Amino acid sequence: MMTLQKTLQITILCLFFASCGQLNPNPIAINDVDSLVIYYHFPDDTVAPPPRKLSLISTKKFIDTWNSSHDSEQRKYYPNYFLTIYLKNKTQREFRATEQVIKEQTDESFDFGEKDFFDKLWEENK
Repeated sequence: MMTLQKTLQITILCLFFASCGQLNPNPIAINDVDSLVIYYHFPDDTVAPPPRKLSLISTKKFIDTWNSSHDSEQRKYYPNYFLTIYLKNKTQREFRATEQVIKEQTDESFDFGEKDFFDKLWEENK
């Protein structure tokens, strides 16, 4: 009986650890999005630049990249950008990003794969 319990416990632990770091982001449906706004965070400046509303092309690029990102890990970092998605049902989703890494509600971060993804997104939407 003890051997069966230990085998079961070890199996459960292995399954738990195998699933760690393999989270997928909560998907975003493009048809549910009203707009996406990006804010550049200047920690040392007294005057922050105004936020920029992303074009439809940039919004789709962001959503496609978010929905297809799989590599995740727990990270703490100081964000360079804040993004807010305004949904058609009057709710919103908020994100924190730096370089190529983004997170939503927790410290579970997703890698967008392109080192300057958010810098480019900011510059494309002047």
